[in-house]
Amino acid sequence: MPPKEAQLQALQELFERYRALPRHHEDAAFLRRLRALQQWEVVDMRRRHAPFSATQTEYEKVLEFYLSQLHNGLPLDEMIDRGPKGLEHARRMDKTFPLFASAIEFSVLSADIQDRLVTALSEAPLTATEYAAAVWACDDAALRHRRLDLLVEIGHLIAPHIRSRMIYSGFILLKGMFRNVGLGEIHDTLNTGFRQLRDVARIAQIMAAIAEHEKKQIGERLLQSA
Repeated sequence: MPPKEAQLQALQELFERYRALPRHHEDAAFLRRLRALQQWEVVDMRRRHAPFSATQTEYEKVLEFYLSQLHNGLPLDEMIDRGPKGLEHARRMDKTFPLFASAIEFSVLSADIQDRLVTALSEAPLTATEYAAAVWACDDAALRHRRLDLLVEIGHLIAPHIRSRMIYSGFILLKGMFRNVGLGEIHDTLNTGFRQLRDVARIAQIMAAIAEHEKKQIGERLLQSA
């Protein structure tokens, strides 16, 4: 199978995995707990990274973009609903396809990890101890590490393009095309990234630093609940 065909098949398998997640099949109570978890994680992560973001303006900008736009994964429902047509469009993305594929996998893993946590958590208000116990119960350290490796990849793939006004102008012109193939929400997220991070010179390094701090946190949380 040609490399591009194999990549598209892998994306299709990721979409099927995403469709099967509890968030698409559970009741309103599950979704309320999911939203509460997402909000708690953002507050917790912002607190833990405060020593770095408080003294580094660029770190703070990248962290806030990550928390507001990437942490919960990109919105995929619109694209997935288009089925093979959306994937066929991805085939033509050429230079941006690696970024597209990494972002999709990152988003699916983010949703998968969060849904596992919601299933493992009780109805009680969330605390750091209960969160650590749920991480231990999920036994998903490999998934979490893969997700953070993808964050590093995304940083390296974004860095060469984010400060180019020519690329940004072309990107804006493609807004209608993105919407026609189910990528409108993803276009909005990328547009926010262009606007918020254009003056950040060390995007790749900062995303790698965020990922490294989070990998250490995985080990600490596992030890906390051991």
